[in-house]
Amino acid sequence: HHLKKSIKQINPDVVIHLAAQSSVAYSHEHAQENAEITYIGTINMQKACESSSNLEKFIFASTSECYGNQKIFPIKEDAPLLPNQPYAIAKVAADNYLNYCKESIGFPAVILRPFNTYGRTKNFSFVTEKIIYNMLTKPKVVLGNPEAIRDLLYVDDHVNGYVKAVETSFDSLENVRAINLCTGIGTSIKELAEKIQKIINFQGEIIWNIGNRPTEINTLIGEWGNAFNYLSWRPQTILDEGLALTIQKIKMCIPK
Repeated sequence: HHLKKSIKQINPDVVIHLAAQSSVAYSHEHAQENAEITYIGTINMQKACESSSNLEKFIFASTSECYGNQKIFPIKEDAPLLPNQPYAIAKVAADNYLNYCKESIGFPAVILRPFNTYGRTKNFSFVTEKIIYNMLTKPKVVLGNPEAIRDLLYVDDHVNGYVKAVETSFDSLENVRAINLCTGIGTSIKELAEKIQKIINFQGEIIWNIGNRPTEINTLIGEWGNAFNYLSWRPQTILDEGLALTIQKIKMCIPK
């Protein structure tokens, strides 16, 4: 009710729907809460926007986690969605629901699937930020599976994907099912930790393989052809540069 009222008052031409329960780990224990926020929340948001006379585009933040464990890399958007934890299951449901709305009533949904973004300064629960924060503040760092491979996308490139989606007319996006935002380059968590260790000059100890998450995804490497073709977007920040920037930013946030 409040949502409908707010949307009616604002009468937006573009909505970027980012709201979700964003922790994969948390979703294992809180599947219902996760579904209510991420899936039911998306239905509520879509319903609130449905009657908005101005609406040109509804941009939804889906996720690379929707792909689960694939066999063919880099992963294209038409790969089967194989979500293997509650966080991704709810995101796939929302992704499918918005596609259904697009096909049934012409709802202007644009589905973006960002891969592993890094560059946050407030939240240290994501892997890159966690390694950086811990290496800056602790004598030893405890990490999961060193062999897991991720496609690491710098935050500025991620945000630029949304900007491009806002600027692109829905007419030219109508026929695309989803758009990956990624770099097409896989980095193992071991390699990531070593790069960060080198930049920070961390002299402490790294302890691996503690409490591997159930149903861990082994490899996520995306293909960004759709982003280039439909949004004229390309990743611009190489990993070493992005890590140096992130380390700099996090250093400034840590009380001396």
